[in-house]
Amino acid sequence: MNFPAIAYVDIASNLIPFGIGISRIRNIQRERWVFFVFILVAMVTEVVTFWMATQHIHNLWVLQCYNVVEYGSLIILFAAWQHKIVIRKLEYWSIAVFLAMWTLFKIGGIEKFSDPAEYTHTVSSLFLVVAALVALSDLMKDNELVIFRDARFWISSSVLIYFAGNIVLFLYSAGITALRLPALEPFGTLHWAIDIGCNTMYAIAFLCFRRNQ
Repeated sequence: MNFPAIAYVDIASNLIPFGIGISRIRNIQRERWVFFVFILVAMVTEVVTFWMATQHIHNLWVLQCYNVVEYGSLIILFAAWQHKIVIRKLEYWSIAVFLAMWTLFKIGGIEKFSDPAEYTHTVSSLFLVVAALVALSDLMKDNELVIFRDARFWISSSVLIYFAGNIVLFLYSAGITALRLPALEPFGTLHWAIDIGCNTMYAIAFLCFRRNQ
């Protein structure tokens, strides 16, 4: 199976935040370990599923299981930053709700491991977009904060862009493909481009860790 060059660039871009994370390992404390583990699992998942695709091996089940780890990791990170107890508890409880929904959909056959996770992935994306917006809103209220030097800004912005972008691409994939523009067809090209940008932002977040001690 042949992939466009941008797909290989996307895979390679996972090494950027991971490599910088390793170099800043001494600055990783508390909830930052959740972020580091998320980056590690995401990189391994990208490499494994890409290899499976090149070997014509079914890999959707891997992505669907990764969706649970992805959602749980990011929500734990957002909850750790949240100072309002009510919102923090809602974010933690959303993990249990999402896991229950994910399990019910699999057992009930609403979503099969052989098909794309249309419902659960969309729901988790919406929840993460809201969590990212809440985190960014809290950061904006801190007048003493140099926002571009704060890892929370880069992580929240990356999550917002990635999951909002994926929702839009999923909803309008048919229309985007119909434009017949080389850069937009297939819409997977946009997904890879967004992924590269988000990995870069995650790398910047690691660079900000020292400043946030």
